[in-house]
Order: sequence, then structure tokens, then C-alpha cells
Amino acid sequence: MQKNKKNILVILVIASVAVGGYYFYAQAPVELTPEVAETQVLFSDVQRYAERFQKLNEISLSTELFSDPYFRSLVSYSTPVPPQPIGRTNPFDPVIIGAVGSF
Repeated sequence: MQKNKKNILVILVIASVAVGGYYFYAQAPVELTPEVAETQVLFSDVQRYAERFQKLNEISLSTELFSDPYFRSLVSYSTPVPPQPIGRTNPFDPVIIGAVGSF
């Protein structure tokens, strides 16, 4: 008799685990309609934009640097770039070897 009770108890435990597994894992997931999904994406984008906008508004730029005498005394030592020959009119045309103007 003791063995029968133990077998029934094991079967009940296995059955309850199976029912619990079915309940938690086999339920159909909640599907969002396209309108709700788009609204949620739009809301998150707007929220991200508002956070970035707030951070940008906290920035203050000072233009005093451009009126500083040391900045005005700077001299440019750059060299001008000579004009370069222009390539083909349509770079996607096939290249014909030996033709005038081909590379």
C-alpha cells in the first residue's frame, strides 16, 4: 500500500509540473497591433529627443574667444592647393582602354 501512495504522489507531482509548464510557457504571447507598436516606438523616440534637447539647452557657448587679441594675432601658414584635373564626367561609365580621357 505504501508503494501505491508513493507512485500516485509521483504521478501527481509530474502532472502538476506539466500543467504549470503548459500554463507558463505555452500561452499565446500578447501581440501588439501595428498602431500600438508604432505609437510605442514614436513615444520612445520623442522621449529620447526631449532628453537630448534638454542636454543641448544646458550648453552655453562663449564667443569672447574670437575677440581676444591673442586669437586675432594668429597667422595662417597654410599653402593653397593647386587645381587638379577633373576626372570623367560619369565615373560609372565602363572604362575603355586606349580611349582618350580614360585612366
